Amino acid sequence: MRNNLYTFTLTAAICLPATLIAQTDSMRITYDATVGGASCMFVSKPQCFWIVGVGVTGPNAGWEHRLGNIDTPPIPHQQFGPTGTTDHWTKTIHVYDYFAHPSVDTVPVHPDSTIYRLRFVFAGASGSDLGLDTSCQEFSIKGVNTATLAVVDPNEQPYPWVTAEWITPGQSSVQDLSIHSAKVFPNPSSGSVNIEFTAKHVIDLRVDVLNTFGHVVKTLTETSLTNGHRSLTWDGADGNGNAVANGLYLIRISSAADGQTRQVMVLR
Repeated sequence: MRNNLYTFTLTAAICLPATLIAQTDSMRITYDATVGGASCMFVSKPQCFWIVGVGVTGPNAGWEHRLGNIDTPPIPHQQFGPTGTTDHWTKTIHVYDYFAHPSVDTVPVHPDSTIYRLRFVFAGASGSDLGLDTSCQEFSIKGVNTATLAVVDPNEQPYPWVTAEWITPGQSSVQDLSIHSAKVFPNPSSGSVNIEFTAKHVIDLRVDVLNTFGHVVKTLTETSLTNGHRSLTWDGADGNGNAVANGLYLIRISSAADGQTRQVMVLR
């Protein structure tokens, strides 16, 4: 198994086509590892990652794009954060951006694709020590292209110990994994943009620049762990070093369990 994910969030002030509403929301996944098969229960583990596949050809598809592999050490992009309850883990992703990430080991998901389903298992830091369902099989999140998500087992039966829900940007149930006081300046900007924020015990931190369609223009940073005040600069260019066109852009600061988005106008 190998697959990758992408994250993405937009502020409510941006007007988007109705067909993109679900794609622009954040998805929060929560895993109760105290329930599982006798030989595949993921308890007393210091870290939690997922190995996840994306289905884009139909409602029952899966593993067409992959992030991670069994017996391969995972990367920070795959990591879940603790909820504060023992053996309970959580992650919030912005789906279409998360699976467009270069670490997808097949081909990153194109932003014009329709993601129907995610198939996944949980794993420890080595890529082994798998966390599976009560029959030691994989999980699925279906309905990713709709407003209603459902976590099911391979028999399409509900699996209540893993949950998935759409949430509004910045909403989080994990109080000790948080991003605070994000600001961008100058705004409007005729050149570089300064970005400042405070992070506390944040896992899987990313800072991205997006256009108003939610497409990543440039990733400014991606780290596994950071604390305290952070400051960085966007030079007003895309990932290829070309100056971006005038217009509205989004600075998204996101982690495994939280996120903030700020708008900046580029006017040269």
